[in-house]
Amino acid sequence: PVTSPVKMDTVINKDYVAQIQSVKNIEIRAQEKGFLEKIYVDEGQKVKKGQPLFQLSSDQYSETVKEAQANYKQAQAQYEMANYEAERIGRLVDKQILSKIRLDQANKEKEVAQMKVEQAKAQMQRSQMDYSYTTITAPFDGYIDRIPYKTGSLVNPQSLLTTVSDISEIFAYYKVNESEYLEYKRQQLSGQKQ
Repeated sequence: PVTSPVKMDTVINKDYVAQIQSVKNIEIRAQEKGFLEKIYVDEGQKVKKGQPLFQLSSDQYSETVKEAQANYKQAQAQYEMANYEAERIGRLVDKQILSKIRLDQANKEKEVAQMKVEQAKAQMQRSQMDYSYTTITAPFDGYIDRIPYKTGSLVNPQSLLTTVSDISEIFAYYKVNESEYLEYKRQQLSGQKQ
């Protein structure tokens, strides 16, 4: 018996090992050392950008902020006094009661007081920034991964608290040999594949 071959499309499936990755995947770490006081989220929860995730102990940092604010106010008061003194001496120099050298000295003291105000302001801003690091927030919208630490744990900047993943887009990375890739590109260029 003789038979004719049947003409039909044949689909050949190939399996590949792929690595799946989200468009963004960020490790969340503490920027300051402290005890983990509160955990505001659960594993797998969707979070919004800026939403608080963790709260570290902040008593030490709030006291540092208060001290820096007091130093800044003190430096401002000293500057105001130095400014007032320079104006007073300027009036006395104009009346030729004091020499110009004393006015130059008062102006230099005023400049030093101004620099102390700027230094105290920078220290206050730095302490406020350190205090803000005690509340750890989400950098973007995404989902929370595993949370290995529990309330009361001591964490430091090396401690991985969790990761946040944005899965609005997912990428699959897999290896394919060169001949398969070239065949795919030939078919894509000829319009056989999209």
